[in-house]
Amino acid sequence: AGPRVPASRAAPSRSASLLVLSRMSTGDHGKCTAELEFTTRTGRKPLHRVLMDNWQSGLTVSLVSVPLSISLGIASVGGSDPAAPTMGVATAFWGGLSAGIFGSSDLNIVGPAGALSGMLHSYTISFNGAGVLPYLSLLSAVWVFLVWALSLQRYLLLMPKAVFEGFTTAVAIIIGLNQLNMAFGLHPPGPKHTHFYENVIESFMVMDQAQAASTIFFIVTCALLLGLVKYLPKIRGVSIPWTVIIPIVTMVFGYLSDSDHFGGIVIPTLKNKYGVLKARVVELPQESLSHYAQGNMFGVLIASFGVAFVAVLETLISAKIAEQKMDWG
Repeated sequence: AGPRVPASRAAPSRSASLLVLSRMSTGDHGKCTAELEFTTRTGRKPLHRVLMDNWQSGLTVSLVSVPLSISLGIASVGGSDPAAPTMGVATAFWGGLSAGIFGSSDLNIVGPAGALSGMLHSYTISFNGAGVLPYLSLLSAVWVFLVWALSLQRYLLLMPKAVFEGFTTAVAIIIGLNQLNMAFGLHPPGPKHTHFYENVIESFMVMDQAQAASTIFFIVTCALLLGLVKYLPKIRGVSIPWTVIIPIVTMVFGYLSDSDHFGGIVIPTLKNKYGVLKARVVELPQESLSHYAQGNMFGVLIASFGVAFVAVLETLISAKIAEQKMDWG
């Protein structure tokens, strides 16, 4: 249910964009053959050539996307749905696949977005559960299509840069504070609140109950990741994907803790809370939209418009950032 994740440096410099063409040609023996072609920044290329040029970048992005999508899936429903982790992965799969076929970009990779996690979490509380999210996604897609069809996105670029910077900073703060419970092993009492700040206050009120193992592990891995990305991004001229390596290494500690081979130290993992995850690539809504709207259909429309607006705005911001990094302006 999210928009786009900036491709940034992980994106290929010559990614496929938008249009898939089918070319019919006659071979040496008079047989008619079909060849798929992609329109790229450097011209048309056969499908197999595009895949060969981009598989490494695609692998890097997918390895980063999996843990990110899981965390955003959990944050979007407040962890209340046992299928929350796989909801995030399914969104990344369908978002990337659909946009790659129908509307890919050299500057964006479509998938779950952190800017929407707080909004979606509040809507799952307001509209009777996480089952409303597929409907919000479809309705917001209609709004986004209208924005594109009417070329309204160009007017968003008239916003002052300070607004864009403020939006980006606010998103970072929301994403960070949403992780307090998992970072420090906190368990605030009572149900989740609709408003973001109320949940943050609840977390700070039980900060004295922080678990030592979770806190130490969070601080060490966070400092290590930030330090390596900033001060050791390359080794002998080769870029090192620390955002992929560090999460994989931490899986070893999670396994040792789960199998009780870590000296009695318990590190909470997703398996402890959600059990063994099962694939949910296709999951149709079990209830109608009226069940979730509860007579407030106008509220659902307004919510979907808010999702679409943030999606478009973040897409523009991430594309601009990626464009500057790639020096394509």
